[in-house]
Amino acid sequence: MKTQRKDYLAGKVSHQAYYGEIAKELGIKFTPEFLDLVRASNDPHLNDIGLKTWDRLGLSYSMSEAMRARGDNVSLAGKVCVLKAAAKAATS
Repeated sequence: MKTQRKDYLAGKVSHQAYYGEIAKELGIKFTPEFLDLVRASNDPHLNDIGLKTWDRLGLSYSMSEAMRARGDNVSLAGKVCVLKAAAKAATS
């Protein structure tokens, strides 16, 4: 069963768990070079990687269906959250 956005907003699941579930469902993958950039990040939220970089990466994935199935809407911010969760999972 897919975690619903209302459960995330109620604090029943963490940010990483909610967005990570979407990332896993979509099979998000990164180049080794990008993962090196993530590992080199000094910010726990990966905010030292430019927003333009995340936005460009998000163009490759259609997240609409996965997010709507959870009672969520697609936005650039949501896409970035999914990508950051995927990057954190890939480098942990």
